[in-house]
Parts: sequence; C-alpha cells; structure tokens
Amino acid sequence: ANSLSALADAHYRAGHYDICKSLYTRVLEMHRQVYGAGHPLIADDLGSLAAVQRDLGYYSEAERLDRQALDMVQSYYGNNHPKTAGHLTALAESLTYQKKYDEAVSALEQALAIQERVYGPAHPSVAETLNELGNVASMRDKLDEAETRFRRAVDIYRAVYGDHHYLVAIALSNVAGIYMDKKDYPRAEQLFRDVPSRILS
Repeated sequence: ANSLSALADAHYRAGHYDICKSLYTRVLEMHRQVYGAGHPLIADDLGSLAAVQRDLGYYSEAERLDRQALDMVQSYYGNNHPKTAGHLTALAESLTYQKKYDEAVSALEQALAIQERVYGPAHPSVAETLNELGNVASMRDKLDEAETRFRRAVDIYRAVYGDHHYLVAIALSNVAGIYMDKKDYPRAEQLFRDVPSRILS
C-alpha cells in the first residue's frame, strides 16, 4: 500500500487525476481490509481523494470526503490534535470553493486554536492558517480583517525564517493585494517593490 500511495502522490503532483484517483481508491480499499473502518490512515486516504475532487472542481464531493476524514481523526486523536487541525483546514478549502464562508471560517478558527495550543502562537502552521483566514476575509470584502491576518502571518514568518524568505515575500504580497483592494496604491506599490528582494537577497 505504501508504494502504491507514493505512486498515486506522484501522479497527483503531475496532474494525472484519473490515474491517482484510481490508485488512491485502491489504497483506501487495502487499508480498510487491513485496519478496519476507523483508522487514521483511512482518513488520510479520504483526504487525498478529497484533494483530487477539489482539483477537478467537484467541491461538494470533496466536502463530503473531508467531513468523513475529519470525523475519523477526531474520533481517533480527539479535538486538539495537529491531525485534526490539518483536516479542518482541508475541509475549509472545500467549503471556501463553494462560498460557504461562515463554515470555512469556523473550521479555520478551530484549526488555528489547535495549532496555537500545540505549537504556540509563532509557528509556521499558525501562519498558514492565518493566511487562509485572510484569504476568506478578503473574499468577503472584510479588508481590515484580512490585513490583520496577513500581517500577523508576515510577523510569524519573519520571526521564524528572517526577512529574506519566499514565505515572507508571499505574505507581504498578500498584504499588498489588500492595499490594492483598498485603493491605497502607493503602499501597495511600495510592498510589491519590496517583495523581490525577500527572495533574491
């Protein structure tokens, strides 16, 4: 099953969705035979299938699979485990694509609370979830909230990686995008000019 899963991952990265979907399904069936219905490996398999469905644009099916996976990890690990946080963020992605923003924010807030308890407030995983919350806020035209989320992500990435790192550059680009949405073009331009130096220095 491990080699088959690795092969499925390779096809997924290559965009061969029909092939990787078939392979992930085979892995899922093998894991069910070996471990039974509620094992966390099965949750991972369901999460992989959900990712394929998202990429294919089948967001409601992705949501269904994500919810199954989340139920399994919550039953196995509890509500305060990093695995649970990971599946909450995946579910939030499926919900966001369907414009179910309230549910997406709820899932992301739960994930953020878990990550802050487990890792502390200044961890890259926390920054990733803050970016997702910022993206959802931006989609809802809650620009001040989005800026706050993105700026906190910038601060975390700087604290962890230093000023010159591509994640800092991406986070700053997110802030600049909010300035564009606010029609604050001088501040947006200043940040956009600053971004390449974060990667090239």
